[in-house]
Amino acid sequence: MSRTFELETLKMRLSDPEFRPLDLHQRIQRALRGLILDGALGPGVKLPATRALAKSLAVSRDTVENAYVQLQRDGFVLRRKGSGSYVCETIGAQLRGPSRRRQLQQGLPAHSPEPGAGLSRRGAALLARGGVSDQQAVTAFATGLPETRSFPLEVWERLQRQALKDYRASVLLHGDPQGALPLRKAIAAYLNLERGAKVQPEQILVLSSTRQALFLCAQLLVDAGKPILMENPGYFGARKAFEAAEARIVPIDVDGQGIRTDLLRADRSGARCVYVTPSHQYPTGATLSLERRLELTRWAAEHDRWIIEDDYDSEFHYEGLPTACVQGLDPFRRTLYIGTFSKTLYPGLRMGYMILPAELVGPSAVPAASWTGTRRRSSS
Repeated sequence: MSRTFELETLKMRLSDPEFRPLDLHQRIQRALRGLILDGALGPGVKLPATRALAKSLAVSRDTVENAYVQLQRDGFVLRRKGSGSYVCETIGAQLRGPSRRRQLQQGLPAHSPEPGAGLSRRGAALLARGGVSDQQAVTAFATGLPETRSFPLEVWERLQRQALKDYRASVLLHGDPQGALPLRKAIAAYLNLERGAKVQPEQILVLSSTRQALFLCAQLLVDAGKPILMENPGYFGARKAFEAAEARIVPIDVDGQGIRTDLLRADRSGARCVYVTPSHQYPTGATLSLERRLELTRWAAEHDRWIIEDDYDSEFHYEGLPTACVQGLDPFRRTLYIGTFSKTLYPGLRMGYMILPAELVGPSAVPAASWTGTRRRSSS
C-alpha cells in the first residue's frame, strides 16, 4: 500500500467513464474511495489540503471540501483540526495484504469465487439451468405477446386518473395481501360468467405473474426432490418454476384431446399433483375434452391429488363457446386455478391471479405477501 498521495493516480481515476454522470464532488469522493479500497492509498496517508487539491484539479475549494466531508462520514477519512485529513487506520487494517489491483499487475490470480459457491442446492440448480433470457424480444412473430398497437391508451389513462381521484393517497399504501377486494370481486364475477368457475372473492389471490403462482403451488404441494406430473410436451416456464422448487418432473403424454388421463391413472410415482393447460395445451394447442376434464377431477378426488389448472389462452378460440374450466367442473375442490391478464390487457401490467380451495387461502397468502411486499392494513 502506498504511503504517499499520488495526484496523477487520482486524475486517472477521475477520468473513468463510470463517474461522468456524477456531480464533480461525487466524482472526487468516489475516486478517492476507490484508491483507498484498492490499496493505492494506505492507512494513515495524508491527503492534500482542500485548497491545494482544488488548485491542482482546477475546481472550487467547496467541491473538494464536500468530497472530504462525505469520505469522513463514510469512515474512510479521519480529519484532524490543524493537522489535515488522513486515510482512516481502521479501514486500512481491513485491507492489509496485496490489493486486487496489485495482484493483477503482478500476474497473480485475484480471488473470485467459483460460480455457485456459497449458494444453496436450490440456488446452484438455478444457476446451472441458466438465468433469465430475452425470450420476448420485440419482433412481429414473438410468441406469448398480444397485439398492443390498438390498445385504448386514452381510455386507460382516463380510468387511471379516475382511480387516483377516487382512492387518493390510499393507493400508495400497502394493501390486502390477497389483493384489493374490489379487484377480487371483479375477477370473481368475470371468471364465474366467462369461464364457468365457482369462486367467491375470498378464494382469489392476486399475484404479479403466472410464474409466481406456479412457484407458490410448488411450495404448497411439492416437497424438494418429490415428483410432480406435467404434460409432455409442456410449458417450459412451468417446468422451470417447478425445478426451481426442486420438484422432480414426471412427464405424462398428451394427444389430440390433451393430457392422457389413462396414463395418469397408471402413474405410480406418488406425485401429489398434476399441472395441466386444458384450454389451450402448450405447445400443441389441444383442448382437453369434457370427458377427460371430468375424469381428471375424479382421479384427483379418488387418489387425494391436486390439479394445477393453468387456464392459458382460454380467452381465445376459433368458434363456439369455450369449455368450462376444470375448477368449475370440480365438485371435490381439488383444483388450484391460475389466470392472467397478460393477453387480454397487456403483459406489462404484471398481474396474475389464483383461485384456491378455501382451506389453502390462508397458507398461500402468507408467502405471497412476503414476495409482493403487501400486508393487511391496520383496522385502527
